[in-house]
Formats: sequence, structure tokens, C-alpha cells
Amino acid sequence: LFSRRDLLRVLFWSALRYGVYSAQYFMLLQFFGIKTGVFAGFAGIATIFLLQTVVPLPAFAGLLVRGNLAIFVWS
Repeated sequence: LFSRRDLLRVLFWSALRYGVYSAQYFMLLQFFGIKTGVFAGFAGIATIFLLQTVVPLPAFAGLLVRGNLAIFVWS
């Protein structure tokens, strides 16, 4: 159905997007004074992204729960 080259291209762009979002999130953490190591920071960011993906929520509740989820992970 899809060639190996197409799948690798999609994987590359997906990984690049994840890396950019994670780096921006980490820089925001540093900017707002949440001092954490690089490994712990990116592990926490990955945890937040995973939990946001796994927990099904209606659209109106998404922002509230996602914000509280981030507070829960970083506290």
C-alpha cells in the first residue's frame, strides 16, 4: 500500500515535529522557572503528551484537564 520510503519520510517528519514541540515545551519550562534536568524534563514532557493522547475528553473539557494534567506531572 505504502512504500518503505514513504513510511520513512512520514516517520522523519513526525519525529521532527515531536522534537520541535518538546524543545519548545522545555524552553517554556525553563523560562517560567521550572528548573529540571534535560532528561527529566523531556521524560516529563513525553509523559504529558502520552497522557493527553490516551485520555479521551470532550472538546470543552480538554483545556482544563490538560492544564491540570501538566500541573500534576510537574508537581
